[in-house]
Amino acid sequence: MKRHLSRALVLCLALLLTAALAAIPAAAAELSGPPAPPLVMLALQQAQLTGADGAANDYFGYEVALSGGTALVTAPSDDVGGNIDQGSVYVFVRSGSIWSQQQKLTAADGAANDEFGHGVAIDGDTALVTAPSDDVGGNIDQGSVYVFVRSGGIWSQQQKLTAADGAAYDSFGYAAVVLDGETALVGVCEDDVGANHDQGSAYVFVRSGSTWSQQALLTAADGAANDNFGCSVALDGGSALVGASWDDVGSNIEQGSAYVFVRSGSTWSQQALLTAADGAANDNFGCSVALDEDSALIGARYDDVGGNIDQGSVYVFGRSGGIWSEQQKLTAADGAASDYFGAPVVLDGETALIGVHEDDIGENIGQGSVYVLVRSGSIWSQQQKLTAAAGAANDAFGVWAALDGGSALVGACGDDVGSAINQGSAYVFALDMSAPVTSAVLSPLPNGAGWNRVAVTVTLSATDDVSGVDKTWYRLGDAGDYSIYDAAAQPVAASNGVTNVWFYSRDAAGNVETAKSLAVRIDTTRPVTKALAKATVRRGRKVTLRLRVDDAVSPEAAVTVKIYKGAALKKTLVLGLQTTNTEIRYAYTCSLARGTYSWKVYATDLAGNRQGTIGYKTLTVK
Repeated sequence: MKRHLSRALVLCLALLLTAALAAIPAAAAELSGPPAPPLVMLALQQAQLTGADGAANDYFGYEVALSGGTALVTAPSDDVGGNIDQGSVYVFVRSGSIWSQQQKLTAADGAANDEFGHGVAIDGDTALVTAPSDDVGGNIDQGSVYVFVRSGGIWSQQQKLTAADGAAYDSFGYAAVVLDGETALVGVCEDDVGANHDQGSAYVFVRSGSTWSQQALLTAADGAANDNFGCSVALDGGSALVGASWDDVGSNIEQGSAYVFVRSGSTWSQQALLTAADGAANDNFGCSVALDEDSALIGARYDDVGGNIDQGSVYVFGRSGGIWSEQQKLTAADGAASDYFGAPVVLDGETALIGVHEDDIGENIGQGSVYVLVRSGSIWSQQQKLTAAAGAANDAFGVWAALDGGSALVGACGDDVGSAINQGSAYVFALDMSAPVTSAVLSPLPNGAGWNRVAVTVTLSATDDVSGVDKTWYRLGDAGDYSIYDAAAQPVAASNGVTNVWFYSRDAAGNVETAKSLAVRIDTTRPVTKALAKATVRRGRKVTLRLRVDDAVSPEAAVTVKIYKGAALKKTLVLGLQTTNTEIRYAYTCSLARGTYSWKVYATDLAGNRQGTIGYKTLTVK
C-alpha cells in the first residue's frame, strides 16, 4: 500500500454479543416493578458492501461516510481506465434493510496516482472527496477536493476545491475532510507554514448557493515544523477541532495536541489548546478527533498503557462556558501492546466507536476490532467489543468508520474478496438503540364505554426491528411482582372493578421498554334503582323526582323514569348518565292530566347490566 494508505485503521462492527448480553438481567417474577430503561446497544451486521467492478488492491473501504440511508465507500487505489491508482468512490443507498450500489464517482479530470477517495465526507445530498496526490498546475501532489451533489438520485460533480496558496507536496485533503451543512473543513498536515516544514494547516470553505469559496485558513498559534497539524479534523456547527499529532509538548517529542477553533460571523479564532494530562513522548495524541456539540474525543494511538507499549487510549474533553477540560481517559478492557486503540474515533450523541486496527483476534494477526462505548451522565463505559464474523488476518477491519443515527458503516480495506487480494469491503451494522414496543389486545373487546361484563383475556405482542424481542413481562394490578408473559397461558382479569394491566418488554440488546398500562373494566353486577319519595304537583308546574341508583362497581348509569297510569305508559323521562350511589333529583314540568300515577326508575350501568329491582313511587297531579 502506498504511503498515503499507511494511516491507522479503525472502526468496525460484527457480532460479538457476549459482552452486551452478559449485562441483561435474568428474567422472572423477581422484578417488583418496571425497571428504569438502561442505555444499551447491540450492533447487528446488516450488509457487506463490495464494489460491483472491484479488483485486487483497490483498497475499497479505506474511508467511509454515512448520512441517513446513503453510504459512501472509497477505493483510492482503483484503476480507472488506464489510470493506475486514480481512485473512485462508490455510492450505496438503503431501501428498508437492503443496500444497493447507486453510482460510482470519479473525478472528471482524474489522472493516474491521484488517490481520489483518500478521504470522504457526506451530509445529505452533498459529498466531498479528496484527491491528495492530484497535481494542480505544475505543483506535484498539491492535492484537491471534489464536491458532488445529488439531484433525483444522480450524483454530479459541482466544483473542485484547491488551496488558494497551495504548493507542491501539500497533499491537500490527505489526512481528513469533514462536512457540516454549508461548511467544509480540509486538513493539510504536510503544508509548510512560513519556514516551518510540514507544520500543517486546515482550510475552511463555505457554500453560498452552489458555489464554494475559501473562508479561512487555520493554523496553530504556536505551530512548529513537523507538528502534523491537520492530520485529523472534526466540525460541528461553529466549532472545529484539529489534531496535531506530532506536536512537541514541553520536552515530550511528538506527544501531540489538538486545537479548538470557533467561528463568529465569518471569522475563526483559536479557543483552546488541548493536551493529555498524563501525556508522554510519542503518544500521537490528536491522531484522530471527533466533535459533537460540547464533547470531544481525541485519540492517542501510541500511548503506553501500563506495561503495554502502544496500546493506545482515547481522551474525553468537555466544554462548559467556553472552557474545555479533560473528563475521562478511555482504554480497552482487554487491551494489549501495539493495538493502537484510538484511531479513528467516532462520536454521535451518547455513542462512541473506537477502532483497534491492529488487534489480533484469535490467531488472526491484524484482523482488528471496534469498541462501542455509551455515555450515561458524564461517564463513558464500554458496551461491546465487535469483531467481524468472518474476519481474517490483515483485513484492516475498522480502517475507517461512520456513525449516523441507528447505523454504522465500517471499512475493511484489506479484505480479500474471493481471489482478489486487498480488494476490500465495507460492513453496515444496524444499531439497536431503542426499546421494543409492546401492545395489548383484550378479549372480548369492551363495549363503547370501555367495560366488560365477563372475565377478560389479555394478549400481549411485542416488536423490535433490530435485535428482536427477548421477553415480555406483565402484572395485574398496580402492586406486586411482574411475571413473564407466556402466550400459551395468557393472563386473565376477572375481578369486578378496574384492573390496570402493566406490561413491558426487553429486546436481545437489553433495551428495556418503559412500562405502560391498559385499564380492564369489569362489572358483572346489576344496578339497583330506588324511587325515594312520593311526589305531588299541580298540572303545568314543575315537580322534582327524588331517586337513586346503586351499583357496586359502575360509577355511572344511564337512567330513565317511566310514568304509568295503571298499566299504560304515559310519559318517559330520559335522565342520561347519572352518578351512582348518590341521590338524584330530577325536575320537570308536568303536563299530565289530573290523577294518580306511578313512576318507576330504570337503569343500565356502563357495562350494560340492567337493573334487577325496579323502584317506584306514586305521583299525584292536581
